[in-house]
Amino acid sequence: METVIKTITFLILTLPVSCRKWDPDYQFSKEISEAKKVNVKQKSSVEELHIIDLKVGQSLSEVLSIIGNNYKILANARANGISWLKIEYQDFTTDNALKSSRTELLFKNNQLIKIYHL
Repeated sequence: METVIKTITFLILTLPVSCRKWDPDYQFSKEISEAKKVNVKQKSSVEELHIIDLKVGQSLSEVLSIIGNNYKILANARANGISWLKIEYQDFTTDNALKSSRTELLFKNNQLIKIYHL
């Protein structure tokens, strides 16, 4: 008799849950809203990672610690004891979406003297 009571109690508790009608529209909207939340979190973390604060007068080592090793050397020259270096890296900015832009940096004797945003 005790197992019958347990079985009936179990059925009474699980029947309303199992009889719910599946609503694909609700499930789809819930998945979309969760995906948007994840995108917002990812976008904000990407924005935090790509806030680049370069200033004229910084040394080459300081700049490389900020931008990392993902750059190309465009020109390198040495004349009359002066060393010139021009590098390019991809900069990420946000205007409702991630967009990539080029930035060129000009160094004189390992000091940043000019920033070109292209």
